[in-house]
Amino acid sequence: MKKGLLITVLAAAIVFIACQSNPKTQSTSELYAPSELAPEVPKASKNVWEPIDDKGASMGVSTPAWITAALLNDITALKKEPRFEGKTLFVFDGYGQDLDLTRSWVNNFNASGEISRQISTKVNGKFEGGLKGTSNTNKLQKLEEVVATLSRTQVSGLAREMDWWTLSRNRDTRQEQYRYIVVYSIDKDVLQHQIDVALGKVSAKAAEEKELLDDMHKALSELEFDEIVNAGTNN
Repeated sequence: MKKGLLITVLAAAIVFIACQSNPKTQSTSELYAPSELAPEVPKASKNVWEPIDDKGASMGVSTPAWITAALLNDITALKKEPRFEGKTLFVFDGYGQDLDLTRSWVNNFNASGEISRQISTKVNGKFEGGLKGTSNTNKLQKLEEVVATLSRTQVSGLAREMDWWTLSRNRDTRQEQYRYIVVYSIDKDVLQHQIDVALGKVSAKAAEEKELLDDMHKALSELEFDEIVNAGTNN
C-alpha cells in the first residue's frame, strides 16, 4: 500500500516538473493583436472623379499646367506666367451638370463683390488675433469698421484673362460633372490704391486708432491677395 502511494506521488511530481520546463507555446493570434497580424487596408475613396473631357480635347490641346494646379486649389503655377507679373489674380470656379449653365453661373457671379469680401476677410484674419483678449476695445471696434468698409468696396479694373472647363465622372456613382474656371487679373498698384482709398474713409480719433490704421496700410501693401474662389454649384 505504501509502495503504491509512493509510486503515485513520484509520477505526479514528474508530470509537474515536465509541465514547468515545457510551458504551453502561445499561438500567434495570442501573441499579437489582430491589427498587428493583418493591418487593415484603407478602403478606396468613394469620392473619386475621373477626367473624361475638357476644353482643349477637341482642339488637340493639352490641359495647361496652371489648370492642373488650379484643380488642386494651387494658384502658384498661374502666378509664374510672365504676362501676370505685377498683377493680382483671382480664379473663380463652379460646378454643374450642364456646361452652359455652369459657365453662365460663374460668369454672372459678382466677382467684384466677392473679391472685396476676400480682402476684408484677410485683413480681419491678419489683425483680429492680436487684438482679441486684450484691452484694445477701441482698436477692435476700428478693425470692425475697416473690415465693413472694405467688404462694401466694389473693386474696379478687373480684366478677364482666360477660362477652361473640365468634365469628370464619379468612379462609383457614374455621375458626370462639369467644372468651369475663369481667371481675372488686376494690377497690384491699382488694387492697392483702391484699398488705400477705402481705408482713407475710416477716421482715427484716438492715437491708438491712428496707430492701427498705419499698421494696416503697411501690412496691406505687403499682403498677397491672389485667391481661388469657389462660386458653388448651379445644380
